[in-house]
Amino acid sequence: MKTRRQKGAAHIRWPFNHSYAMAIAELELLSAFLPEVKVAQKQYGKEHNFSKPTTGTGCVRPTLDINDAEISEFLKSVSPLKCASEPNWITTRGGKLMLNGKAIEQYGNIQCNIVPFEFVDDFTVRTFNHSLVTNNTSVPTDFFKAVCTAPNGKNYTNYHATIVRKQDSQRKVVQMAGFSRPLNIYFLGFDSLSRLMFMRKLKETYKYVTEVLNGTVLEMYNIVGDGTPAALLPILTGKTEEELPETRRSQRNASFVDAYPFIWKELKKFGYATLYAEDMQNIGTFTYRLKGFKQQPTEHYLRSFYRQVDKETHRFNQLCFGSELQHRVQLSYVEDFFTTYPREQPKFAFQFHAAYSHDDINAVERADGATVEHLRFFEKNGFLNDTLVVVFSDHGCRYSSIRRTKQGKLEERNPFVSLILPTWFKEVYPNAVTNLRKNSKRLTTPFDLHATLESLWNFPPPLLGDLANRGISLFSEIPPNRDCTNADIPAHWCSCLSWKKLPKDALVVWFIANELVKAFNGRLKQQEKLCSMLKLHSILEAYVTQPTDEYVAFVRPKDVDGRQPLFGKRVNMRFSSYVVTFVTTPGNGTFEATVLSDCTEQVLHIDLDSVSRVNAYGSASHCIMDKDSYLAIYCVCRDML
Repeated sequence: MKTRRQKGAAHIRWPFNHSYAMAIAELELLSAFLPEVKVAQKQYGKEHNFSKPTTGTGCVRPTLDINDAEISEFLKSVSPLKCASEPNWITTRGGKLMLNGKAIEQYGNIQCNIVPFEFVDDFTVRTFNHSLVTNNTSVPTDFFKAVCTAPNGKNYTNYHATIVRKQDSQRKVVQMAGFSRPLNIYFLGFDSLSRLMFMRKLKETYKYVTEVLNGTVLEMYNIVGDGTPAALLPILTGKTEEELPETRRSQRNASFVDAYPFIWKELKKFGYATLYAEDMQNIGTFTYRLKGFKQQPTEHYLRSFYRQVDKETHRFNQLCFGSELQHRVQLSYVEDFFTTYPREQPKFAFQFHAAYSHDDINAVERADGATVEHLRFFEKNGFLNDTLVVVFSDHGCRYSSIRRTKQGKLEERNPFVSLILPTWFKEVYPNAVTNLRKNSKRLTTPFDLHATLESLWNFPPPLLGDLANRGISLFSEIPPNRDCTNADIPAHWCSCLSWKKLPKDALVVWFIANELVKAFNGRLKQQEKLCSMLKLHSILEAYVTQPTDEYVAFVRPKDVDGRQPLFGKRVNMRFSSYVVTFVTTPGNGTFEATVLSDCTEQVLHIDLDSVSRVNAYGSASHCIMDKDSYLAIYCVCRDML
């Protein structure tokens, strides 16, 4: 059944009198949405859900242009990274260390010591005593530091990762209904890439996924919240952070994220070996605001590798390990995982790359070639014959100048997601593949990816998905009348809308922005000794959003294939949303907020969960991070002034 968020909201009653309403009416763009009516006296309780009502009309999105002029001006080519020209002296595979033959040929008898290290918890790494190793030596842990010396005194120091097969991962494989043996599941993810940005910057990967591997791209995939945790948690748990146990580091009785019902816990019961890997450990998905893992979550877990490297080198997110690109090191770790474990043992791997795209959207093109080679490795070695591969991103750009364009706002809500199936899947399960293709043009969410994974346990799922469930398997047909409400997409993140720009000096815009700042300060008063109160500085832009004419007039498909729409009479909508981008002082914080206007009741609803910080706040909120991380986007620490 559908699980709904429990949100608190502030409710601001419009301060309309006759003259103010007449002034607003002069703004022709707004007149249809803010009629001159009396102020309603009805009061709402804090627990009320102010989602827009279900229309049953489906989702129609604004057309996005891959060559949009506003976005194109921010795009540029970057030069390839140059790592060390001399090949690494050490390679690894299947838990073994091997000396590079060319290095031996050039330098002779190379002596190497290694310092193995491993996970204790997400913030602690255990190191072992160094040991002298020879060529083709088994190593005790997945990670080690190598220090080697050649007879001529030349030195080599580097960090290496490999897969040391865990004894406790050799589980009995439990058959899943519908498959002779369970499918491998592999998620390959990138940070901050919209669907169109993936196509712009990872051109060869996109071409390989869609043309060579016949992958299906979910064109109408929509995020359900802000940031990476809001993107990954619904995939991995089927729930939002608010619905899960409290794990924020700022909360006294918070649990570790071990308490979450991660999908790999269920998969282990079916005999899966498991792996989780993400770079940028300093801003990790489960550790930046949350308490992280107390116990290692998967048999192979890359966080300790990056944690130790960053600690010893005093450099975050170095992009080369000797002669090898950091991106390639992480991809190789997954390749090693698939080759080290027996072919008959099912595998779950989830890896996420942020180092190339989190801070500079142009830099991600450096990963294009290596990603294609990685996918080609899976194809050539036959792993795609028994693996469901999901190549995806969490969201589009959040902080760059691109995000401040109209199209950039929409692209943020539409990340890249594609599914690659074994070639035999279409023959054995034609209906499931047909449904997946249909769903590529329908509104989908991270909840659907989770439901898709769960459907593998008892395959195939029902032919038609049920709108009563917010998560629907992508192998079931998603009803064409699905909208943001029954998909549980908050209005702020719903892209099934038309956007009309408003004058920045419109009274309604300033009123909304000022009320939002008041709401911010109401929250900041909890930490008034640490955080400064905010003032409205300026308005950058504002839009009013409503469903498109096609959205509200759609009745049903006209033809049996669902290609021709049938439209009826346009329906007047009770609700419209305003999206306002504004700057506060001190600190010059830039915020984008969506507020809901009830055009019948003349009430404005403010929900602080529908506010995004669209410029980085850096260390300005350092004083609050460990006390109340939710205030970080608003707080300007008094000691920074």
